[in-house]
Amino acid sequence: MGTLWTRNLTPHPEAGLGQWSDAQISRAIRSGVSRNGQALHWQGMTWDHASNWDEEDIRALIAYLRLLPAVNKKIQPDRAPAADDCDVYTFWTSTSHTPGCGQ
Repeated sequence: MGTLWTRNLTPHPEAGLGQWSDAQISRAIRSGVSRNGQALHWQGMTWDHASNWDEEDIRALIAYLRLLPAVNKKIQPDRAPAADDCDVYTFWTSTSHTPGCGQ
């Protein structure tokens, strides 16, 4: 999978969701389609689960995102798998193991 960075979900007009309509945000959450119609990274969101959320939950999530403080921070591009992935990212290991893959 490599490194997948979380997008800027704040309402910043250039770096975040500030220019996205509520309908575009809803579509992104439910089906993984970006503002400009391109497919979002398929491993970055649980589209199959979010597609079943009811309209009230989607509206509440969008309202929450709109209330976040706007942050002007561009996100670096995703990174293809690299040799140091297991040294850096250890979310699959338990606290009883040393960091790394396959522990």
